[in-house]
Amino acid sequence: GEAQASFKNNRAVYKITNAGTADWHVQLKQAGILLEKDQEKEIIIDFTMNEAMDMNSVMVISMGTIEGEDTPVSTIEMSDFSLIRTE
Repeated sequence: GEAQASFKNNRAVYKITNAGTADWHVQLKQAGILLEKDQEKEIIIDFTMNEAMDMNSVMVISMGTIEGEDTPVSTIEMSDFSLIRTE
């Protein structure tokens, strides 16, 4: 996959010129996230914390080709992401 990413005005903007051949060929990825069991959190996807702590979690948003779908070139804007430790 190929994309140009820019970050301004609290937005991540991905101008995707080639979606690649798999969804993970274009990603927003942040490593080094500390997660702990029993935090208060609001999430939209299913999430399971199997261990009491993970010192090197990774957040990934895949924007490449969707399997079985015609995935056109596109521009994707994302904003208002947060992962907040509440204790």
